[in-house]
Amino acid sequence: MTAHARPSRPSPEAAIRRRLMVVEQGASLSFRDDQQLFDETTAITQLAGEGADDLVHRTLTRLALAEHSGQPFDAAMLFVGERGSSSARSSIGLGLAAHAASGGGLRELVIVAPPDASQDLRDGLLQLTDELLFGAERPLQIRVCFAESASQREQRSGTFWCAPESE
Repeated sequence: MTAHARPSRPSPEAAIRRRLMVVEQGASLSFRDDQQLFDETTAITQLAGEGADDLVHRTLTRLALAEHSGQPFDAAMLFVGERGSSSARSSIGLGLAAHAASGGGLRELVIVAPPDASQDLRDGLLQLTDELLFGAERPLQIRVCFAESASQREQRSGTFWCAPESE
């Protein structure tokens, strides 16, 4: 190292971890993913009466803005419901795969389905997973999770006047 060279320090922006959450109308948000911490979370939710194409458009616009501003997302979650559009999910998934390929930190898409998802929804999510693994320019890792039921959401910590019953 020469006397004039300064050691490079990462910019403060580089340390900020960003997450994108896309939520279809009627999707369950009962999901805990405490494994990673994020400094910023952007949520795009499908509004009442909003069509699936509008949700896709808003999501892809937000991804483009993130890339243009140099603030890509590090994680992405797609919360799906029974009545969601498979073509909209595909478009959002391919947009996320392109976002990952653009050089950001996005490596995985977490898809969260209802705990009692129908067989049709499960089959659709398998097809979406195949499409994103084999149809995208750069494969995006996919993790499909099922939201927690009401009994799983019950907190098992706190102050108890007697020992809680074991399950």
